[in-house]
Amino acid sequence: MWAVNVTEYYLPGSRSCLVRSLAGETLLRLYGYAPTHRIGVNPHSEDGFIAHSWLEYDGDVLIGDLDDLSQYEPLPPLDGGGNP
Repeated sequence: MWAVNVTEYYLPGSRSCLVRSLAGETLLRLYGYAPTHRIGVNPHSEDGFIAHSWLEYDGDVLIGDLDDLSQYEPLPPLDGGGNP
């Protein structure tokens, strides 16, 4: 999402996947869209607890797509929508 990329350029500090997906969700909801915000965990990681946050809309990952996204088991959405 180009708007999130432009916005983060002007923010100080580093941006995590959670910050990027929350920014994208806010922008989409301002324009009347209802994306699904996903947070997933990798329970099998040898590096300890790792998690990832991403944004989906109409079955597509808009923000936070990774080559190995399938390693994360999505938690139920906080808004009660979408499929786990």
